[in-house]
Amino acid sequence: MRRWLRRTVCALSGALIIAPAIANAEELGPRLSAEARLRYELAEDADAGTSSDALAARLRTTAEAPLFAGWSALGELEFIGAASDEEADQHRVRPLAHDIDAVDLNRLQLHWTGSDRQLTLGRQRIELDDSRFLGSSPFRLNDRTFDAATGSALIAERVSVEVGAFWRVQTPAGPRSDVGVLEGESWFLNASAATGLGQMTAFHYALDLDDGLGAPASNARSSATTGLRIERRVPLVDYLVDLEAAFATQTAFAGNPTQYDAEYYVVGVSAVGEFLEVGARYEELGADEGGAFQTPLANLHAFNGRADIFTTTPDAGLIDATVELVIRQPGASWLRSPALSIAFHDFEASRGDTQYGREWDVRFTAALFGQPVGIEYADYRADRFPQDTRRLFVFAQRRF
Repeated sequence: MRRWLRRTVCALSGALIIAPAIANAEELGPRLSAEARLRYELAEDADAGTSSDALAARLRTTAEAPLFAGWSALGELEFIGAASDEEADQHRVRPLAHDIDAVDLNRLQLHWTGSDRQLTLGRQRIELDDSRFLGSSPFRLNDRTFDAATGSALIAERVSVEVGAFWRVQTPAGPRSDVGVLEGESWFLNASAATGLGQMTAFHYALDLDDGLGAPASNARSSATTGLRIERRVPLVDYLVDLEAAFATQTAFAGNPTQYDAEYYVVGVSAVGEFLEVGARYEELGADEGGAFQTPLANLHAFNGRADIFTTTPDAGLIDATVELVIRQPGASWLRSPALSIAFHDFEASRGDTQYGREWDVRFTAALFGQPVGIEYADYRADRFPQDTRRLFVFAQRRF
């Protein structure tokens, strides 16, 4: 505990010291920035009557400099320190921020921008579409980054393509975890076109993810996924109606010992007004006798409930029927853009008739004196899988 406090004090003191230099960064040439984030998490196993918590802080510093002919360089360091319940490892339900002390080179990349194309080389973030299949997991203090080569281009007036290959993934579990790094020869192709039906995107993700723990289970996360997504926005009186639908198929890939063939479906609709948003969504991650549809590189906290019960799809698959209400207000000069969201999830198996459980999620976010703050509460009530779970997150961020 004392070690964590020393590190945290040093990190925050350093942030205060370098803040004036960052404020005058434009005079120095390179653009410098820093961000400090604090998060508290409480996890409760209601069935066992146990709970544990974690307090974690992150200091991230970023430097970006123009080079020549459209090229720029970016480097980013981050420190994460965590203090948690010493008995947390003995509990079934634990804080996800537990034991992630790390000093890490988060990003180191070269970036080139042309008139209608871009290229990024090195350690970088990747976000595609709604990040359901490939994303950086920004909710976590230690986000997901990729050692990769990625490029995008506008190949026609309304058609764009993004393609990339990556050989190493730094996961949110952190460098001290057994699954902190995944390696392999992965690649993706994402093509999007504006059509009369809406924005249509075809995608293929070939994920070769080896955790290095030894065959055959080390490649259990590897898969090949191909699909199509469509989005459309329609004005209706004082609202904008957002429609989405997607379909994908997934098979084992790159030595995955689990042979399976699973499908993915999603249909969603939401009406977005100035102060009110109402939405409903049906998502199914299918399964067959061999295994279930998995999305190991998604922004998992944003999908299937904020209690994070289903970050790995159960063997029988998953159906998530969700309704959500979001209330927004203009706020005040000291509290801007306050938003309250309330969501209800009903979870069941895709294969068979198992009812997993239900979950209520409540989330409040705002900008307090211009800086992001928020609180989340998730209450999962299990029918047959796995146990009643409650999670509370409180977070605040300061940008310099």
